[in-house]
Amino acid sequence: MNSSAKAVTLIAVNDETRDAVEKGRQVMKLLELHHKQQAELKKAREAIARRTADKVQRVLLGSSSASGDAATSRPADPTDSDTSAIDAAARIARDLPASIRRAIEVKLPSPLAEELDEAIYSFDALPTLAARDVQRVIHHADKRTLAIALLGAGEELFHTVTANMSSRAAAMLREDMESLLASGELKSRDVRDARAQLSSVIRTSVRAD
Repeated sequence: MNSSAKAVTLIAVNDETRDAVEKGRQVMKLLELHHKQQAELKKAREAIARRTADKVQRVLLGSSSASGDAATSRPADPTDSDTSAIDAAARIARDLPASIRRAIEVKLPSPLAEELDEAIYSFDALPTLAARDVQRVIHHADKRTLAIALLGAGEELFHTVTANMSSRAAAMLREDMESLLASGELKSRDVRDARAQLSSVIRTSVRAD
């Protein structure tokens, strides 16, 4: 390789490294936001608990002002934005080199590092995994749980799973999903629980590799 070709390669590597480092900074900012929102959520819940306790006490004491004022000035619940922050951090972190991801996790408090790790290897991460890792997840997953988790999950996730199955297994999965929908017995909680179980399978079968 001549000197000019080496220079081009070096520039490309440096650009790639700089991009990864910048994405790492974005992850850290999102995690800081997530941590702040968690603190706000805790304060909001504590305030609601105090107001509820005050209302109960006034009812017990027969206060005429018991009705209505406990609901006033209720703190905003930041749950939705809290979830978005950690999910956004995970989406960026999935694409980072392992060395930068480890450097980020080392700087985080253990609970937050674990939470980021769980978000990275969540059910939503399936399309980002290598084919062999998806196949490993399918192999270890309970087939009914997999069918439930995929209900309403979107075309990309469904295709990721079926593309890593035999045509017969994919057809059986579709039949199971249709049967589950036709039964009308499933609740949204069942789908959430199934996806949580799949996330656990991903963490144990992919992260440990």
